Amino acid sequence: MVIMLSPLTSPASLRRAVTLADHGISLLVVDCLPPDISRRDPGDPYADITWRIELLTREREIRRMREAGIAVVPWRGPGSLDVVLRDLQRHSGTRLRRSR
Repeated sequence: MVIMLSPLTSPASLRRAVTLADHGISLLVVDCLPPDISRRDPGDPYADITWRIELLTREREIRRMREAGIAVVPWRGPGSLDVVLRDLQRHSGTRLRRSR
């Protein structure tokens, strides 16, 4: 099993995760972007809208990863991974490989 830690703000993260899953590797992606992060810049009137677009794109990519059968879990401190790791262990022998 591979545990990938990423804020998932880069398309490279998505490509890497999908490549690992395509090779049949059990993968858990831990989303470590803090939920309260913002990129406010009082000097740039477009910063807020740009960051909002970035977050919407990120949400779409996370949804695609989940639809591809990749477990994505937000990091919220100790215990964040307990349930998903237990589920992955229980289903480790029954995971189907994705078709290419």
